[in-house]
Amino acid sequence: MYVIEAIDFNRIYKYWECLWPNRKTPIEPSNPIQFMGGIDLSLKDVVPTFFGCYKNNKLVGVNSGIKTHTLLYRSRGIWTSESERRNGIGSLLLNAVEKQGITEGCEYIWSMPRYSSYKFYKRNGFVRCSKWLGDYEFGPNCFVLKRADNERTNI
Repeated sequence: MYVIEAIDFNRIYKYWECLWPNRKTPIEPSNPIQFMGGIDLSLKDVVPTFFGCYKNNKLVGVNSGIKTHTLLYRSRGIWTSESERRNGIGSLLLNAVEKQGITEGCEYIWSMPRYSSYKFYKRNGFVRCSKWLGDYEFGPNCFVLKRADNERTNI
């Protein structure tokens, strides 16, 4: 049985180091990238919500969410331990972010998956909204979007 809980940045950080090995830029709690491109430095001041997925009190997955616009909420930094992949943890973490986005008044959830993760996002209801972008450090990435589903997140 998996349990999703809010965690803090210090707890998620070491997993993000695995997600972004040898990263050139520092790993920060938030990121100033806007949906469909551009930078909004004020996003660095927005406090994200960090989520951990636990199995038998062991952290096996992480994700974060942050409000980036009046109606937009971003999923960022999803990671699942290799031994637990394909067990639905990623979907549980996306659901937690979606639920938080709804709580914060957002209607859409977006992300920037790598090419290798795109099928996972598509299975979870996201639609690709951009071409593949190679100018990000761990690309190619694309922008994906889905309408938040209040009924699904209350199950």
